[in-house]
Amino acid sequence: MNLLPQLPSLKAKVILEDIASQSNCEVLNPKGDFKVDGIFYVPTGGQIINEENLEKLRNNIVEKAKEYGFPSSSQKSFLDFEYEVAKILSEWPYLWIDGEPNGESLRNDFWSYLAIVLMPDIVTWRWGFPSEGEPTKSWSVRFIGGGRNAFQRIFRRILSLDLGPSHQDRYGLIRELKEDDFSNILERTSLGSNSRIAIPLAEEYLAMRQRRKDMKASFQLKIYREATKDLRSYGVVQSLDVVDLNDLKKLISDVFFNREEEVFKEIKESNKGLVSTTKSLFKKVINRSK
Repeated sequence: MNLLPQLPSLKAKVILEDIASQSNCEVLNPKGDFKVDGIFYVPTGGQIINEENLEKLRNNIVEKAKEYGFPSSSQKSFLDFEYEVAKILSEWPYLWIDGEPNGESLRNDFWSYLAIVLMPDIVTWRWGFPSEGEPTKSWSVRFIGGGRNAFQRIFRRILSLDLGPSHQDRYGLIRELKEDDFSNILERTSLGSNSRIAIPLAEEYLAMRQRRKDMKASFQLKIYREATKDLRSYGVVQSLDVVDLNDLKKLISDVFFNREEEVFKEIKESNKGLVSTTKSLFKKVINRSK
């Protein structure tokens, strides 16, 4: 296994102060210099990754970014760009062992290194600079390793929603889901952190949106939230991890359909009330005019 560079959070925060003081992402191009003081490698055995392989990862992502407008502030869809990054990360061999994430890929300090040392220009192009020229918490989390890190968040999508190399549309869920969808699914860790649950959940969510495309997005979201509450409640009684996959898919489908019916009835009742109120007001107007 190759050891990946790690950037500890204390050192990362120091470097972020300098990044935050800039105003142009192009000046942050590391230009082949991928070393800073404080980088370390976890002594678990293995060879330190060759810098050429880090540069190749950077080049692949930068080339895709250029297709979406980098370094200009006028860009195409960032969501589409992140879909392309997901494909690049899933195919970068130094994150995986036999199709599973290796230990290095699960270390927050590696993702800090990736965002702060290897690709700070890409991160600031995507997320901008803090308005006051000083790192804020909401801005810094895009660099520091963790669930909101610019690249680690995309890696989480792969872990939960990659349909596998044998699937004809391997990255279809990652392509079709929207930014808020990823938050709704992945931030509920009891459901979203397990691909066995997250995949059929995402598939049913997309199917529901298609079935109920005439509904407002707020109603679709309500269906999803109520359905996932039901699933979490079920999981308290019976672990979803051990439910037969076909039974799990049926369970997810059933709770969605049940909640769809409830919300649909709620909309109908609301519309009836609106019609009744409108008729009543109309009658009052007519009576006054007589």
